[in-house]
Amino acid sequence: AAAIAPALAGAVAARPEVLTELLLADADCGRDDRTLLRGLGHVSADPVAGPVVDRGVAEAAVGLRDAEHLGSRDPAVAVVAGYTAVREYGQRLAYALDEFAAQERAGLRKHGGDLLMLVGGRFVGPVAALAAVRWNLDGTWEADRDDGRHFPVDEALRATGGAGGAAQAYGQVSAVLGAPTPPVSPGTDWIGLGLALVPGGGRVKDVAEQFHEQLTELRGEDGEAAGAD
Repeated sequence: AAAIAPALAGAVAARPEVLTELLLADADCGRDDRTLLRGLGHVSADPVAGPVVDRGVAEAAVGLRDAEHLGSRDPAVAVVAGYTAVREYGQRLAYALDEFAAQERAGLRKHGGDLLMLVGGRFVGPVAALAAVRWNLDGTWEADRDDGRHFPVDEALRATGGAGGAAQAYGQVSAVLGAPTPPVSPGTDWIGLGLALVPGGGRVKDVAEQFHEQLTELRGEDGEAAGAD
């Protein structure tokens, strides 16, 4: 993505209607249009490619200001405000992708921790359990802060000089884009760590799991019986 982003940005800047037509489309645009907007949001967050797309959209908006339009919707305002929403999505997407990469690295570390527990047996196992928590070998990771730029609706209003319809255009494009959801690190398994450190803890864990399974089955049978009654 980083390799092709500058060339893609240059193409969009040369043919800005590829983006502006989407920003002027109805709120119920198709799935392909949503994917394209999201991809352009990703390009807009690139430190090299982003400014190129920014200039292309700004120049297109200037041209739209001089164009005649019907109705109360100003196409220049809609493009500037809508593109602000695209930039906001791109920044949040960049953070989400970083967290997915952190999740993948955590999964690879966990494989090493599981192998150490398996090979170590009952002698090295407790030490390995402590090491897994201390060095994030248990599938957890430290989430980074989202330090990317933010482009809220207030930025769209500022960029359009508070023009009417800017907030509506921003909200429409935001609804089409959706919101990227970064993964969240699971919590540390303190109970599992405690059982690993206690002699015979593995057996206690097995008994507890069997008890839980039997209790779940009983609850299911009671529910079926109540439904039959």
